[in-house]
Amino acid sequence: MEEAKREDLFEIKTDRLGRRALTKYRGKDRAPELPEDIEVIGDYAFWCRDIVSVRIPDSVKEIGQGAFMWCDRLTEVSLPEGIRLGTDAFADAPGVPFSLCVTDGVLMGYHGVCPEELVIPAGVRSVARGLFEGQIFTRIVFPEGLTSIGRESFVHCEYLTEVVLPDSVKRIGDCAFAWCHQLTKVSLPKSARMGVYAFADAPGVPFSLNIRNDTVVGWTGDIPEEIVFPPDVKRIYCDFDTDHIRRIVLPEGLLKIYGGAFRACSNLVSAAIPDTVKEIDDLAFADCVSLTDLSVPRGAGIREGAFRNVPGAEFSLCITDGRLEDYNGVCPEMLTLPPEVEVIEDGVFSECPTLVSIVIPEGVREIGRWAFSECPTLESVVIPDSVEEIGEGAFEDCCDSLTIVTNNPVAIEYAKNHGLPWTVGRKQ
Repeated sequence: MEEAKREDLFEIKTDRLGRRALTKYRGKDRAPELPEDIEVIGDYAFWCRDIVSVRIPDSVKEIGQGAFMWCDRLTEVSLPEGIRLGTDAFADAPGVPFSLCVTDGVLMGYHGVCPEELVIPAGVRSVARGLFEGQIFTRIVFPEGLTSIGRESFVHCEYLTEVVLPDSVKRIGDCAFAWCHQLTKVSLPKSARMGVYAFADAPGVPFSLNIRNDTVVGWTGDIPEEIVFPPDVKRIYCDFDTDHIRRIVLPEGLLKIYGGAFRACSNLVSAAIPDTVKEIDDLAFADCVSLTDLSVPRGAGIREGAFRNVPGAEFSLCITDGRLEDYNGVCPEMLTLPPEVEVIEDGVFSECPTLVSIVIPEGVREIGRWAFSECPTLESVVIPDSVEEIGEGAFEDCCDSLTIVTNNPVAIEYAKNHGLPWTVGRKQ
């Protein structure tokens, strides 16, 4: 009976070679006792489980890919001699010595906990994508003969300060070393082709724009306070979300700025948009809270929230067919919505830093999810009788003194269910 219960903790199947394979662990024991007759532990069988100790039976000849991956509390591991380990079988497991998984010259994975200094051995010609994201390396040395580094291989390695690259490197993939904010020392091969955002925000790499045809698709290196875009650029299709930029100079002939391009550039103070620009997509400059020196061409098509929370932009509501979708400029403290509004879309005023009081007019049927969530100064909301639906989290995490002012049973029920103060009739 005890054996039957123990067997129920494991999913065991016969693999394509006729071997008895443990494919999944269902239990919660932090030191599970594995069945003695299994021959294989399958891919990701114990992946990301909260185990601290495991003894692999002598009958096991192979452990599959990622089997104990991200078991970061696994400090005690007993392995039979000669066992074959799949790629990343014990990645980030402290109970296994650190080693690299190399197949046919490609660095595919690792076992154990990554060290501060990584010296990649001779014979490795390429590094697979996404391999060491967010690891603790401070220094990485690549071998002569390496030709390529995959995209996102070392992205967000926050402690990385030095990278030694050989002249043999021909390609460094997109975001390979992006957002390694302490990377001050880099030996860049002259012939290497760098992908989009390859060294984005790395202070040891000179800033440059990634341009394909006439479109800016990314950038790399230490971003400066002022960016002057080349005269042949027609479109900006990338994300400059950084607090480094203070001024941008856009070229005459620019046609389009895509959505979110300069969103949350919190120290951007000056942006002159040329008359040639025809489209400014949604949220292109949203939350640029220091942007006071702004010129926008009259003929430009401005999408929803392109200048949301931008002090240099005129306040306006983005309404399409009765649906309030966003706003531009800085929202006033006291706001009464116009009568043509019928629906307030999801998240329209979410995180609005200035709104204190809002009057929702008769005729509005629906208040979307998170419509007013995280508004730190919002104290009063007048909800009319016409409202039939209030979405999830509509007033979540607002000012502690927020009061719902309404005669509407739907709004009163919502206030009661969410612990919000309410009062009948309009607040004086």
